[in-house]
Amino acid sequence: MRKKLLLSIISLLGVIQAWSYDVVVDGIYYNLNEETNEAEVTFESTSYESYSGEVTIPASILYSDIAYNVTSIGKKAFLRCSELLSIDIPNSVTAIGRAAFDQCTGLTSVDIPNNISFIDEYVFYGCSNLESIKIPNSVTSIGDFAFSGCSSLTEVTIPGNITSIGERAFYNCNELTSIEIPGGDIGAYAFSYCNNLSHIRIMSYCDIKGGAFSYCKNLTCIEVYSERPPYMPIDAFQGGSRDNAILYVPMGLARAQYMTDASWCNFTDIRMMKDDISITSAGIATYCYDHDLDFSEVSGLSAYIVSGFSPSTGTLTLTPVTKVPAGEGLLLKGDEGSYEVPFTTTDMYYSNLLKGVTTATEIDPTDGDNTNFILADGIHGINFYTVSETGELAAGKAYLHLPTSAVSALSRGFKLVFDDETTGISEKLKTDAETFTSGQMYDLQGRHVVRPAKGIYIVKGKKVIIK
Repeated sequence: MRKKLLLSIISLLGVIQAWSYDVVVDGIYYNLNEETNEAEVTFESTSYESYSGEVTIPASILYSDIAYNVTSIGKKAFLRCSELLSIDIPNSVTAIGRAAFDQCTGLTSVDIPNNISFIDEYVFYGCSNLESIKIPNSVTSIGDFAFSGCSSLTEVTIPGNITSIGERAFYNCNELTSIEIPGGDIGAYAFSYCNNLSHIRIMSYCDIKGGAFSYCKNLTCIEVYSERPPYMPIDAFQGGSRDNAILYVPMGLARAQYMTDASWCNFTDIRMMKDDISITSAGIATYCYDHDLDFSEVSGLSAYIVSGFSPSTGTLTLTPVTKVPAGEGLLLKGDEGSYEVPFTTTDMYYSNLLKGVTTATEIDPTDGDNTNFILADGIHGINFYTVSETGELAAGKAYLHLPTSAVSALSRGFKLVFDDETTGISEKLKTDAETFTSGQMYDLQGRHVVRPAKGIYIVKGKKVIIK
């Protein structure tokens, strides 16, 4: 009898030890802090695998007539929940514990609350179907192995407040193609074996640990915006990561510093962050580049987008721009010569009727409900003319893309107006309309004008402006 009682007690203790939560509310397990009235999400038992399907964590729960704010997700709370498909985390959560979503292979995306300051170790380790994640600006550090093995991760946003990225934090994230790192410490093997990583952008001085970008064999572009070479050991880019990569550094004296640095000098192709743009004697060209550019300090060269048009006057509305995102179609105006335009980073978005091409592209006269125009030197000078037949537009150029319904009758194309002058004007600006009364005057539609108002006119075959 005594032996049976002892076995019963041991058995009971085993059951008690198997449970790891205080209460369950609407299918979610919690531990409660009765002093602070806070609740932490946890798991059902030591076997884990407590959740599946779509789970929504509430901001608060009611238990025994007491309200508890849900402020944290405990360590291993969702460990090995392979059938967990989605998780909705409220902003009341300020902490997510170690390995909280470890091996949740059914998750495809997660929104981390804005009040999280630290992504703990192994939090999303082995989430092999996680495709995208946005890390909020509140996060200042990412722990070791936090996203290691997220082999489907194609996009991750690292906020500017990050001061450290842990060891192997993004190890073996095979589908990650580009990454922007604000600075801080980059841990050992943090991005190692990211096989499709092609573009790295490091925004400020940082410490890079051994093997941080090792075995990233598809790297083609590395941009470091610090004029002083960041510290790193010689093996940070080992395993073929340097073989085909171009290292871009700030304009000026920085290139010489990188070329003489004990580790950075191992890159065989070190270039300054700029694009060399040549303008011919025509003074006008369309343009497109596969990197963000900054025209604000480039003397003698101006960049424009086409923000509107008038079919009745055959003119385009040109808006000057300075910081331009990659792939934006531009119209450039400047004196003949070569210009150095520095790289930048920008999140600007323009409503632009110009379409840029970064590779040679076949352009048709029409495209769906739109008509295409290209810049050419035609019977009306350098203007945008309709595409007459299918042809190839060279890489780094742009074309005009307008709705056919608005321009179907406009066979002559569009004229370019920059500020107070028109392409092709060969006379000085005039302020007195009587100057032209001795000659025949026509508007831009070819109609004879007897008493001209302010505008652009044709006199003796030349374009003039009356102000």
